[in-house]
Amino acid sequence: MALLTSVTLELIFGVDRATAENGPAENAQVGLWCLSVIGAMASALQAGPGRERWFCAWLAVMAALAAARELDTHFWLNPEYLGDWGVRYRVNWWLKRSTPVLPRVMWGGIGLLAAASVSVLLLKSRPHMVNALRRGDPMAWSFAAAVLALGTGYAADDLLGPEWFVDPLTSRVVEESAETVGAACFLAGVAVAAMRSRERARLLDSREPRH
Repeated sequence: MALLTSVTLELIFGVDRATAENGPAENAQVGLWCLSVIGAMASALQAGPGRERWFCAWLAVMAALAAARELDTHFWLNPEYLGDWGVRYRVNWWLKRSTPVLPRVMWGGIGLLAAASVSVLLLKSRPHMVNALRRGDPMAWSFAAAVLALGTGYAADDLLGPEWFVDPLTSRVVEESAETVGAACFLAGVAVAAMRSRERARLLDSREPRH
């Protein structure tokens, strides 16, 4: 279904337009990631206390980071837009004496907070993905497919691009198609997690004594 969606976009809008920067494919990816954020947050709120809630919260954070990346949020945080409070992602910006201290402290703190959030939520949830994959769990396989597709998109963009042996259009088509499939697979995994959270919540509610 995810691959069919990507192909349909390319047929409707044309390959070049569909895969252009800020084109239909990228807009579809943003929509899919936003749906994943909403679904994962709803699942986290609905899930009972324990690993399931932490895992759904982790999924929400990861989907939010992916959506921010697709929206090119990192560009809007550059000094061209935020002036002295903007941030660069190159090492020399952080080490230069001419760079103001307060912006470095602020962005360093934000970066550490984001990394800590991702790490703590993952450690709290302790997902047993390998065992789940062996059992043929659909949620685990959806996330595995998402990782594979997103990795393919990264490789097409940064490793196999025009600097090597793939022409720019082919590289872009592979990148955007793979990233659309990856976002859709991630959403599928979130949907399975949401259904399980709802079912567990219903079972817990049915076991509570009625007065």
